[in-house]
Amino acid sequence: MGKTVGIFADLHCGHLAGLAPPAWFVSAGNRKGKAILKLQQDMWRAFKAMLKPVKELDLAIWNADLIDGRGERSGSTELIAIDRQDQVEMAITVIKNVPAKAHLFTRGTAYHTGGAEDWENLIASAYGGDIHDHQWADVNGLVFDVKHHIGGE
Repeated sequence: MGKTVGIFADLHCGHLAGLAPPAWFVSAGNRKGKAILKLQQDMWRAFKAMLKPVKELDLAIWNADLIDGRGERSGSTELIAIDRQDQVEMAITVIKNVPAKAHLFTRGTAYHTGGAEDWENLIASAYGGDIHDHQWADVNGLVFDVKHHIGGE
C-alpha cells in the first residue's frame, strides 16, 4: 500500500514574511501594514490550498527553521512576534493544520532557533516527534535523508 509524505521547511514563524496563522496577522494600519497583511493572507491561503487534497499524511517531515528567532541583526524590526514562545505557538498552530499520523523534525540554524537552547525541541515534543540535526525516514523502503545543514556548514 502506498504511503503519503509531506515535507515542510523554513516556516520562519514570527518573521513578517514567515508563515503566520490568522491569529497572528498584522493589523493593516498603514501602507506597509496592508502589504504585509496581504502577504500573510496569501501565504496562509496557499498553505491551506496545498493541504486541501490531503486526507491524511502517513508522515510529515518538518525540516528546520520553524521559527525565526530574536532577529538580532535587524534589531527585531522584521518580526511580528519577538517572543520565541509566541513563535513556537505559531509553529504548533501551523502544524495542527497538517493531518498526519506521525511527525519527524530536524533542527535548524542556531541564529533562528536558539543557540544555547533549542526552541524547536518544544515544537517537536508537542507532537511526540523525534528531533535531531540529521534524520532518516524509511517509508516503504524509500529512505529520506533529511537535514537542514549540508556540506561544510
